[in-house]
Amino acid sequence: MLRFLQRRGAITGDPGAVLEPRCELTPLDGVDALTTPAAGVLVYRKQQLGDAVATGE
Repeated sequence: MLRFLQRRGAITGDPGAVLEPRCELTPLDGVDALTTPAAGVLVYRKQQLGDAVATGE
């Protein structure tokens, strides 16, 4: 998060080099905004890292 903010100029500091992606990048079409009663991050759990999440899962 700090490196992201540094690259955007929101905070000072050297963010270092941009790292190469560890996996294939996917479009943000798969992102869905949710309303929740508490702040946080929603994480889908799958059997294997990289498995796609299907509608309804």
